[in-house]
Amino acid sequence: MSIYGDNSLSPEQTVELLPPDFAPVVITDRKRQLATSSKGLIALRSSRDYFPATWWTSFKPELLETEVKYVIIALGYSGILVIPSYVILDFGRKFAVSKLKNGRQNIRIKKEDSKLVMYEPGAPTVDLTSYFIPATPPRTYPYHFTKFRVSLFTLCATPNEEVSFSTVRKFVSETIQRTLDAGENPYRQARDADLHTLSSWNTHIPSVSSEEEMFDTRNQETLAAWIMDTDEMQEALNMFRGKKPTDTDDPECSSWEMDDEAVYEIQVDQLLAHLIPSEGDWQ
Repeated sequence: MSIYGDNSLSPEQTVELLPPDFAPVVITDRKRQLATSSKGLIALRSSRDYFPATWWTSFKPELLETEVKYVIIALGYSGILVIPSYVILDFGRKFAVSKLKNGRQNIRIKKEDSKLVMYEPGAPTVDLTSYFIPATPPRTYPYHFTKFRVSLFTLCATPNEEVSFSTVRKFVSETIQRTLDAGENPYRQARDADLHTLSSWNTHIPSVSSEEEMFDTRNQETLAAWIMDTDEMQEALNMFRGKKPTDTDDPECSSWEMDDEAVYEIQVDQLLAHLIPSEGDWQ
């Protein structure tokens, strides 16, 4: 995985979150993800979210010893850590932090209660909470479409966006995460649902046996792909694709924007149940 991927803030988004006293910030080396600032050279790093509320990245110790004054780590989409280089170097020297084969030193971060800490197995943790700057999530627009008692949910970046595979997939992915956050098992909920994939054998529901496996991003993505590939989801997509919330040309179809409370009530089992019409609903 590259330093920056689809599961974390971009370098530009990271720079935008830096405090004003770092300005002006200019990304000068995209390959090594380095930028100049009024406080000296800074290194931009990121990590996707691992199980649960855990992040990982790495760096070259000699870079921090000779050039870089701050390491800026994007924690998924939640925000950034602005860590002075000496904090990371001191931790590595005191506790012999593990390294990769190429010599890069590991940085492991996790959430402990209300704190963010840097940790290494067998070593005391270092509290990084004061270095954290939260990101403000972009506004999204969730919609509920219904026709013949079949419901489809979308999550849009702009108001009145038409139904597409992408907008539905976004809502599905958010629903899987929301189900996990509620302490439920979305994989079990999917297995218990009366849905089918007779038209495709390309996807499956992951077999998970631990919390770590449930929160693993790859398993979540595989489950989302299975949901999107079910016959019932494909039929719903064919029914609603291209429709907008403001469309009035189909009297059988209705839609509305969902409030937060309505969204939070939807877990994987409810989302899948809404795809199945009751007997006699089809006209």
